[in-house]
Amino acid sequence: MTQPQPFSSSRDASPPPADAEPDVSWLTGEADATMAVIAHGLLNSVSAIQMGAFALKESWQQLSDEQRVQILDIVSDQAGHIRGILQDMIRGLPSDVIRALNGLEHRPEDAEPD
Repeated sequence: MTQPQPFSSSRDASPPPADAEPDVSWLTGEADATMAVIAHGLLNSVSAIQMGAFALKESWQQLSDEQRVQILDIVSDQAGHIRGILQDMIRGLPSDVIRALNGLEHRPEDAEPD
């Protein structure tokens, strides 16, 4: 396997080939710690959503309406937390990538009611 090449260099100002991979060898130390914090936050939120779904599925009949609403509020809050983390991550991408992602984004508030 060939080693990835950096996207730019002082020797070559031409754009990288379409299939070029960036040189990410600098991703150590602070970047690794940042990724660990992000992964931890995402995993915690996904775990809360998973546990909430499981509780609703397995105990629906035993739960009061108030308890169901509380669980659904937690699921919604955690999904919002994940969305916020991902939006923060997207902010660091090139503007053309952000525009493309915005075109693909599905917003629940835009959906037409049944």
